[in-house]
Amino acid sequence: MELKDFKKESDVPKETIEKYRNILPFELIEVWENYGFGSFYSGYLKTVNPDEYTDVLDEAAPFFSKGNVIFTTGLADVITWEEPQAAEANGYAYLVMFRNGEFKGLATRNLEFFFEDIINEDVFQRNEELLATPYFEAVKQQGEPAYDEAFGYTPLLVLGGHDSIESLQKVDLMAHIALISAFHGGPVFDTDEPSTDELEVDNQPIEHKVDSEPKKKKFFGLF
Repeated sequence: MELKDFKKESDVPKETIEKYRNILPFELIEVWENYGFGSFYSGYLKTVNPDEYTDVLDEAAPFFSKGNVIFTTGLADVITWEEPQAAEANGYAYLVMFRNGEFKGLATRNLEFFFEDIINEDVFQRNEELLATPYFEAVKQQGEPAYDEAFGYTPLLVLGGHDSIESLQKVDLMAHIALISAFHGGPVFDTDEPSTDELEVDNQPIEHKVDSEPKKKKFFGLF
């Protein structure tokens, strides 16, 4: 697997690789070993140390705290991986969108389809699956955010801000998530779990989705 535009920020410590070798998908471990921590997909996706985001999930998204953050995005989202809870079960990758209080499934079992779609030349399909189009419009105007930055809506959507390119500004990613959680008055995502059937439908690879429209769940009623 080749990530042609990968920009390396740092090596992944060997102890981190070994800690997660049997927890996270092997495709991600391979990226850690070959590329390190850094950004790719025109800066939209960033490989990160899951340990640095444990508190983020605990405080802002306890619904996902059983998982590990494996990527952050250029729109201040995180992508988590939740490992199987039983031998016959599947792991799941979720796109957790603090910007609007929604999440959607991206992959199940492994990250094979996920990386295939990133490498795919169908830019529209990639952007639709990751809900990334606003990022690329903002990059045209402001350039790529730094490794620890993202584009955030200002004012926050939770405060009535507009979901427009003009409202996106470069922000510190972790601080922005904390700000959203603070103005929401607590965790952005509640702890009521959807049924297993719902999760399995939402997490089929793109090639096997039931509808053409991406499925999303909303976890607070402010929008």
